[in-house]
Amino acid sequence: YAERVAFGPTVEPLSGLTQVLGYGPGEPRCTSMAVMDPIAALAAASALVAAVRRRAETGRGSRIELTLHESGVGYSGPWLIDHQLGRAIAPRGNRHPALAPQGIYPCRDDDTWLAISCPSDAVWAQMTKVIPDLDPTMTLPQRQAAHDLLDARISAWTRTRGKRAAEHQLVGAGVPAGAVLTAPELLADPQAAARRFFVPLEDRTPVPGNPVHMPGASSADWRPCPRLGADNAAVLRDWLGWDDAAIQALAAAGVTHDRPPSEGISP
Repeated sequence: YAERVAFGPTVEPLSGLTQVLGYGPGEPRCTSMAVMDPIAALAAASALVAAVRRRAETGRGSRIELTLHESGVGYSGPWLIDHQLGRAIAPRGNRHPALAPQGIYPCRDDDTWLAISCPSDAVWAQMTKVIPDLDPTMTLPQRQAAHDLLDARISAWTRTRGKRAAEHQLVGAGVPAGAVLTAPELLADPQAAARRFFVPLEDRTPVPGNPVHMPGASSADWRPCPRLGADNAAVLRDWLGWDDAAIQALAAAGVTHDRPPSEGISP
């Protein structure tokens, strides 16, 4: 694949991930984002840390090579094992091969949803205390076999509640649950606010901050990019030695700009 363009959305299906994404074997889907890019970036960051440490120990550098494709294939280990064991590999939607019930369930208000996952019998027992019509004695194989029925009963409960209220009720009982948040809700999320995660940049537009908190890597030190043409005068003055009159004359002649042509600059 050396002659191919390294493009996340087309490399993703080659990695094997797409075979398990979607709601059935006739409808495989990609992740709708270039997920190969951050996967490869994490691999590259790990390789760099290892190379720097090796250099500190041995005094020798390293030549690092990695591919978008192989970085993604490394995430397909479980399905390669399933294939070797003769198990069927197909998209599962929101379900999980080893957990039940698991899904994203509709809530009371239009287009609002709640994710719920049951990782153990102990959590199942807690779920049955919150959601009615669930049998606390059901084992994992029984829950897997009756997943459609359980989904219907869980949905009947979530449909009567707001997603945040249902989330808090389940989380309070020790059940993993999370409301599906929209972009505006993400910006107003109290957890993100408490962590001061979003950073106001570019005319106070909030952007995601650094998820890593450590000395010397704080997003509190971030600054917005200069606006278009904001450094014109500084560059002309410092690099070319021009005075203010010459700089202003250049701007008046339409040679330098501080806004795009679409905002009224004559060609």
